[in-house]
Amino acid sequence: MLSKCLLLACLGFHATLASAAWICPLRTDFAGAGDCNLFGTPYSGDELPAVFTVDRDGTPACPGASELFVIADAARAWSSVEGSAFSFGFGGFEERAVGHLFFGDGVQHLKFKALDVGQIAKVWVYGPPGREADAAFTLDDLWDCGGGELSLMAIALHQLGHALGLGHSSDPESVMNLIVINEELADSDEACLRELYPGE
Repeated sequence: MLSKCLLLACLGFHATLASAAWICPLRTDFAGAGDCNLFGTPYSGDELPAVFTVDRDGTPACPGASELFVIADAARAWSSVEGSAFSFGFGGFEERAVGHLFFGDGVQHLKFKALDVGQIAKVWVYGPPGREADAAFTLDDLWDCGGGELSLMAIALHQLGHALGLGHSSDPESVMNLIVINEELADSDEACLRELYPGE
């Protein structure tokens, strides 16, 4: 059974506000490549690839399931960093009828769902022992894939970065920066990923 260790990261509507809270000791022996911070305990080698099930219905704000392609591209970006052993995996689709996130159920979920006012995305992380992450994106009509102004790619890269174990960065070019919106991994993002999950 997973411990009652929970981390929560959430962004405000304009991605200028974020908070993180945790109810467990965090690993502190991660020197990091410059400006690297941890978000929970990383996946162990036998937990990779980090497999997520995906909400098939996405959000009605984006036509033709375009939001799912954007999130897949974000996962692919993190999975393709040269010199890193990390990768995301696809565990299949699940229906909206499943509805809510199943915290600590041993399955990692990526969903579009109604969130609290002012929240656009959240990541919940459980462990140790092990690591389990669940991610949620708002159903609200905010995303650029549906004519809104909020970059789904930038938010997906940021939230998936939390899901894999990275905290916020002060690098203005990093997708993990708390204030600046970036749609591509920075050199510092890739360096931190390699340090957290070194390749063979």
